[in-house]
Amino acid sequence: MNIAGISSRYAKALINFAREENQQDCVYNEFKCLGQSFLEVPALLKALDDPSVSAKEKEKLVVTACGGNVGEVTLRFIRLVLHHKREKYLNRMAMMYMDLYRKEKKIVIGELITAVPADEEIEQRMRKIIQSYRPVTVEFSAKINPAIIGGFVLKIGTYRVDASLYTQLKEMKKKLLIENRK
Repeated sequence: MNIAGISSRYAKALINFAREENQQDCVYNEFKCLGQSFLEVPALLKALDDPSVSAKEKEKLVVTACGGNVGEVTLRFIRLVLHHKREKYLNRMAMMYMDLYRKEKKIVIGELITAVPADEEIEQRMRKIIQSYRPVTVEFSAKINPAIIGGFVLKIGTYRVDASLYTQLKEMKKKLLIENRK
C-alpha cells in the first residue's frame, strides 16, 4: 500500500476542509500537539495499530494526544480516519497537513541551539534577521547544548549557521596543525 499517497490525500482533503471551515489554524495547533505526542509516547502508535483497542478508545487516545479538547474539524477527521481503519497513518497525515499548512502560510521551522538558555529577545533578533532575507514567519524551537561552549547554531530548513565557540576553536586547531606541518 502507498503510505505516502494515502497520507497525502487525507492531508490535502483536510486542509481544504479546514480552509472552508476557517479552522486551519486550530487544526494546525492540534496536530502540532499530536505530532509531539507521537514523539514523546511511542506506545501511542502501537495502541492505534492494535485491533483489540476499540474505535471509541482510539478516538479518546487521539483526542487526548491532540491536547484534550479538539475542534469539530479535527474530531470529524479523526472519526473519518478511524472509520476507514487508517489510524496507523495518522502520524504521517498530521505531518503532511502541517507541511501543507506551513507552505501555504509561509512558515519556516527554525532551531536555535545555544550553550545556555536563550531569552526571548535573542529569538526575536534571530527572527528579524531571517525575515529581512525572506518574508516568512519563523517558528523556533530552542535547544540547549553545553558542548558548543558559547555562541549559537541556527538551523532554518536546509541552511545552517554555526557561530559556536566550539566550531571556531576546532577551526583554529585545524589551522594551527596545518601551519605546524609546514
